[in-house]
Amino acid sequence: MLAAVGAVGLAMGGAVAYARWRSWAQASHREQMEALLLEPTTSAEQVLDLVSHMPAEHVAELRSRDDGDTMLHVRARANDPKSLEVINRLLAHVADVDLTVSPPILDVTNGYGCTVLHVAALADASDVISWALVDSPCHGTVVRDWCNALTPESKWTAMHLAAAEGHEEAARALVDSYALCGWDDAAAVDELANTKDAHGHTQLFIALHNRHPPIAALLLELGGDPSIACGRNLLTGLHSVAATGHAELAEAVIAALRAAGTLERTLAARSATGETPAALAAGSGHAHVLRLLLDAGADVNTVTKGGESLLALAAAHARQDDAALAIFDLVLAHPALDESILVAPNRFGSTALHEIASLCRPTLARALITAASAPHTLAAMQDYDGMTPIHALARAVRTIGDRAVETFAAIAAALHDPAVVAAVVNTLDYGEASPLHALVWKAESMSAVALLEALLDAGADPTIESEQGWSPLHVAYNMRGPDARVADAVLAALTSRWPPAALDRFDKDKRRNLDAKGYIARRGPHNRIPIAERRAVLGGEFTPAGVADYLQRLGRTPRIVVLAGAGLSVSAGIPAYRTSDGVYSTAAGRSAFQASAVASDPVSFYAKMAELFGGVVTGEITPTSAHYFVAELAARGELAAILTQNVDMLEVAAGIPADKIVEAHGTMRRFRCLDPMCSSEAVSGEAVWPRVLAGDVPVCAACGSTLRPCVVFFGEGLPASFTEARNTVMEHADLLIVIGTSLMVYPFGALVNEVSLLTPRVLINREPVGPFVHHTSDANYRDVALLGDADDGAHALAASFGWPADWAERAAARAAGS
Repeated sequence: MLAAVGAVGLAMGGAVAYARWRSWAQASHREQMEALLLEPTTSAEQVLDLVSHMPAEHVAELRSRDDGDTMLHVRARANDPKSLEVINRLLAHVADVDLTVSPPILDVTNGYGCTVLHVAALADASDVISWALVDSPCHGTVVRDWCNALTPESKWTAMHLAAAEGHEEAARALVDSYALCGWDDAAAVDELANTKDAHGHTQLFIALHNRHPPIAALLLELGGDPSIACGRNLLTGLHSVAATGHAELAEAVIAALRAAGTLERTLAARSATGETPAALAAGSGHAHVLRLLLDAGADVNTVTKGGESLLALAAAHARQDDAALAIFDLVLAHPALDESILVAPNRFGSTALHEIASLCRPTLARALITAASAPHTLAAMQDYDGMTPIHALARAVRTIGDRAVETFAAIAAALHDPAVVAAVVNTLDYGEASPLHALVWKAESMSAVALLEALLDAGADPTIESEQGWSPLHVAYNMRGPDARVADAVLAALTSRWPPAALDRFDKDKRRNLDAKGYIARRGPHNRIPIAERRAVLGGEFTPAGVADYLQRLGRTPRIVVLAGAGLSVSAGIPAYRTSDGVYSTAAGRSAFQASAVASDPVSFYAKMAELFGGVVTGEITPTSAHYFVAELAARGELAAILTQNVDMLEVAAGIPADKIVEAHGTMRRFRCLDPMCSSEAVSGEAVWPRVLAGDVPVCAACGSTLRPCVVFFGEGLPASFTEARNTVMEHADLLIVIGTSLMVYPFGALVNEVSLLTPRVLINREPVGPFVHHTSDANYRDVALLGDADDGAHALAASFGWPADWAERAAARAAGS
């Protein structure tokens, strides 16, 4: 209706049409009047005339049915030359109270929780902003509060909106109004530039990320801090400009950081996934920004948490060859470059040349290998599966192929010596397969045939058999690709290089030895560590005593990290989740931990929560010995952190310090409003649980909506505290203890592999899970599996550590007295 009336109003012109609108107003055609008043395209003259015929209280209460806008929101959104005149007339019309004490409509929010200032920032209505903050009858602390009001869901101030939209005039009006009002304290800077929204992004970060130089410059000049780590990914403003590649912004941010004395720290700052700003610039293909960062002091030898160097990042992610090559030229010519970076392995053991080969990028291959002082070493480097860059090239030809021969030619040319080239192309992976094995497996294109002939010409041996007993010719016969023409060409190329006598005896139907275990025994990053160092971790003693001996040999207080799942609390009476009789064994249990369950059937949801966790609140369910074991580690100063999947509150009840607990999946100790538009803060469970235990559904005191626990439901992201702990705690752990978890839920399940390769790991669980399924393997050197109840495992470790027999009782007494 609103759009229709507005369209008619705009179409009708002249005195006759205007008179018709006045007659509608005088005749109290209320619905049409309201629609016209709440249409931003309605002229100021029409609005003022229509308002003059309406009661003041109706003007103040008038709201759009679609978005809840008041008339002031609408006029701010209109942002026409007469918006201020209309707003002042509207205020005068409804000003039956003292505006400086109780403003009737200026502080009212619309259906999205936006004040008039939010809407003005969104519309770039700078004159409305200046008037509201400086010239309106409302001023002082009240107006400053409006300026910093947060939208309920996104938690955005007016400046967040201006920064997001690139509305320079609105942003400048906010800053100038602050100055005119004399609000120039440190808090003012934080309010305008450094306030984090619901996603953890400041106004400055948003301006930088959205590439709005004038607003970013304004906020930087004001004192905005680009060193603040923002969002779930912990990106600083310098990370943002490195990723977007905006050179002007990068220069401004670097200058601001240098002036603040935080440049060195921010250049080295790592995101949640372990990238420095230089790493993001390299991976995004922004050589010009990378140069600025390196000139400012960024480390050219930096690697990500996953082990990727600047070269590897550019090779893998900078899609344009020109961009990637510019980064290669910049990095390879840098005087501080350590040549070991050229062979630095990532988490899979792949080097930059592996990445280049896997993408068939000859230009980059030529640049990298010619820069190496020992190109043959670079070309023969093996990843954690034993594959060389030539293996990677052979596998890539299946899908990329077009530049495979050119890439191989670039590598071979840099090696110079044909004998060295032959040695490289015959290097075997850990399953004793050559690059030819990988190449002919279901070969699909003539590009594969061309590379096959190039490798054979370079000295590749087609008779080598893998540990399974197959040569490349066996593979070609038994694993033919879908294209008969290609498959026949592969067979022809291979048979032409076989010795005739051997070919006469060749058995193409030979069975593979699928029981061969050499590959399994040799693969993995630990095999890069000398076997003596591996064996020294536990000395072959995969028991609690072996763990105790290891800790004693440290000669200092250990940093112990605990990963905990539902098994930690089973003996307390709280069921596990994924066992055959666990919470998820029934449809009702599985649906209980969905956010939709709280909204659709809050009565049943809270009845289930009371059934599961109510006993913890009443004291009927108490911590287990395993909980107290972790608390005792903390009391002795040995606990770095416990990362727990549990929401049952028993870690706190056991006396584990709150700053040592990382609640990866949230907690039942806090609750928040289910309505995302509500601006209320989370409330303590102390105020909520009595209602839950009484059978009531807890509701928000601010808006009356149902409260939800602060847990991570299926499909929701993990809290920032988990990401921070993952990046700061895991790699420094001296010992990892895993208690009662299936390690099936990611990303939590990945943590077990994020400690050092020489850090011993202990599993306390009913059955082996994750990497512990191999704890009896001859390759094991650091894993201990204590299979059984969590409490029994905790007591076994405590006894080996030499704790007094009553340690659990002492820990319980300490928790009770805290």
